This record gives sequence, structure tokens and C-alpha cells, in this order.
Amino acid sequence: MNFDDIKSAWNKESEQPIEVPKTIESLKKAQMPLDKFRKNMRGEAMFQVVALLVSIFIPGYFNLIPTLRVSFNCTYIIFVITTVYFLIRFYRLYKKIGQSSLTTKDSLYELNYDLKLNLELYKMFNYMLLPIFLAFGAIILVNFNYDYFMKVIVSEPGSFYLVFGLTVLSICIMIHYFAVLWLNQYYGKYAKEIASLIAELKEEQED
Repeated sequence: MNFDDIKSAWNKESEQPIEVPKTIESLKKAQMPLDKFRKNMRGEAMFQVVALLVSIFIPGYFNLIPTLRVSFNCTYIIFVITTVYFLIRFYRLYKKIGQSSLTTKDSLYELNYDLKLNLELYKMFNYMLLPIFLAFGAIILVNFNYDYFMKVIVSEPGSFYLVFGLTVLSICIMIHYFAVLWLNQYYGKYAKEIASLIAELKEEQED
């Protein structure tokens, strides 16, 4: 074989596509849903901070009476503590996702575990915010006609608590339904993409 034959053979080999291991492809695919997950986390954090700041102006805007201001301030303190705690937890996850390099299957498995754990924490966060927002709403509603509500509570406590209980139950069911939809749309679908990639990796490992 002369030099031209060797050169021709070399060119043919170099033109053949290099096979990339499926594991690396799966790890690269995982980066896209993680980026979207982090983007949504940024938006979520901004929304929570704005909610905290806007809530400060509720007493002045609705001109709450002194009795209800005390109730509002106590509820707001719980709101701040709850939100700050979960914002810190979410920030840690946000930072961890940004610093992680998906070069091994173990790193992907670890991130998947963290995502599942924080999604459960997010559900808990929403359930803890539910009574807080209900309290805010009740305070604002009672403030519009404080004397009337006090009169009804004293004269017809049974009817009041029945209506109040059914109203709260209906609101809880509605908010829970929309919270689940929000969670699945905003975070859940990206977590499912990661889980499906892990399933692919497991299948490759078994082959």
C-alpha cells in the first residue's frame, strides 16, 4: 500500500462519525430541564419577595382598626418567618443546581433526590401559606363591617361557624387544586424529565 492509499484510508476513517456514549448524551439532556427549573425558581423567589413587601401595606391601605391590626401583625410575622425559611432552602437548591456538573450518573441521581425532596417542601410551603392568606382575607373582610360580624358571632354563633367552615373548606379545596396544577406545570414536568433520563441510564446499565 503506497502513501496515497494510506492517506485515502485515513480520510475515510476520519469522516466516520464518532460514537458518543449514551450516558454522556443523557447527562447533557438533563442540563436543559435543570436550567428551566432554576429559571422558574428565580421567578418564584421574586414573587415571594414582592408578596412580602406588598403585604406590609395592607393595614394602611384598608385602614384596619386597631384590634385587627394586632391580628394582622401576628399573622404577618408568621408569614415572614415561613417565607424566609423556605426561600433559604430554595436558594440552597438553586445554588447547588448551578454549581453541579453533570459528568457522572451519581451526580444526576443526587440532584434528582434533591429535586424530589424540595418539591415536597414546596407542597408543605403552600399548605402553610394557605391559613396565612385565609387569615389575611378574613381580617380584611371583617374590617369592612366589624360591628356586623361581631353581632352575628354573638347572636348566631352556630350559623356563623357553619358558613365560615364551609367557606374555608371550599377555598382550601380550590387552592389545593390550583397549587397542584401550578406545581406540576412550573416544576413537576422538569423533574419528570430528569426522572425519565435516569430511567434511561438504568436501562443502559442493565444492557
